Amino acid sequence: MTNRQQVSFSATQDHESACAQVVSLFRGRWLKGYVRGKLRTDPMYDAVFERLRGSPLPILDIGCGVGILPFYLRQRGLCQPMTGVDCDAGRIAVAQRIAAEHYRNLSFIHQDARTPIEFQGQVAMLDVLHYLNDDDQRQLLNNISEGVAPGGAAVIRECRRDSSNRFKLTNVEEHIARALRWYKGRIISFPTAQTIAQPFRARGFREEILPMWGATPFNNYLFVFRRPANSAASLGTTNE
Repeated sequence: MTNRQQVSFSATQDHESACAQVVSLFRGRWLKGYVRGKLRTDPMYDAVFERLRGSPLPILDIGCGVGILPFYLRQRGLCQPMTGVDCDAGRIAVAQRIAAEHYRNLSFIHQDARTPIEFQGQVAMLDVLHYLNDDDQRQLLNNISEGVAPGGAAVIRECRRDSSNRFKLTNVEEHIARALRWYKGRIISFPTAQTIAQPFRARGFREEILPMWGATPFNNYLFVFRRPANSAASLGTTNE
């Protein structure tokens, strides 16, 4: 890679330009179409960028898949070290190839989300929790809350379990599509908003919860938990 190429991939870009650049990284009509569809229809990428920007802290992406979010954040100008983890070795191989060809300080690891990762910084986790059982969800959320550094944030996108028609539709769709999707989780257990927020509330994080379903009928929400910059809560424990 030439210095000129590296600069072009690291330069700050707007959303549309960043999406086009990310799509160009992938090979094959099907994969390009998949990535293009995700970036065009899902509002979470720009929303995550807006909530992680302005901090030099490293970023951990849990359930990173083929690396769409880290690549998008790079194209939007976030240059700090980023690490993506995913349980799908094939997806990680795709992300590793692209990172090696085009980026610096961006690594991808084949690892189950339930395996603890020693990390201090900011965390993104998009549409992962409902593939874990209730105990694993609580443990993972507790681990994330411990790993967010003072001044950092955890950004979680998830369908929350509630009584809405949106949730009922999401639940039905997930069960029907599970066997046909690229990611085939064996468990579907949607968490409540309380389950997601509890470890962060116990450690004194500030929170923001907002709808993140875009033009879809699904019950997705974005949960943003920020540890105060002067907080000593990183040494605290929950009452679980």
